[in-house]
Amino acid sequence: MGARYFASAWLHPEEVTHAKQQESQERISKKLTILGSVLPRRFHSLISSLQADLHHLYSPVYPQVLTHGDLCEMNILVMPETGQISGIVDWADARWKDDENRGQLEEEFWRLFWDAVDVDRNGLKDQLERAVRVARDIGVLLRHGFSWDEGIYEGPVSATDTNSMRYFDALLLSTKQMT
Repeated sequence: MGARYFASAWLHPEEVTHAKQQESQERISKKLTILGSVLPRRFHSLISSLQADLHHLYSPVYPQVLTHGDLCEMNILVMPETGQISGIVDWADARWKDDENRGQLEEEFWRLFWDAVDVDRNGLKDQLERAVRVARDIGVLLRHGFSWDEGIYEGPVSATDTNSMRYFDALLLSTKQMT
């Protein structure tokens, strides 16, 4: 379901000008620099690594596609009869729900995704996995690293924001692997 949807977007990327890519890369780099200055030390090496690897998201092997910004299982509507995606919504306060089968679901997602994209044929799987990991980690930092109130930007989160620190610890410092 979701893996095939993402694979379809991956295989049919939008054309993005070099200037737009450069603008996006600079904007993300600035945000990572801000987070590196306010987050606890345990995140500094990760942020430095993401800064160094940011260029992977703008390489020819990593397509530019329209993204949602807060896409999680709570924002995806599925038709129970068919299992097909029927809609995507955006709830400002959506939170991840921990599921005892999450590891198995993630493994199945990546298996279906890589099969649909068929990157092994071109020998690009390692490069793409690295770019996907960089994109995932940057996405977590940008989503939970800045505070918003009613759609208005307030600034980077504080190191004392326990909710954001918990997200970062769970999603960035855990030993998750894509398969």
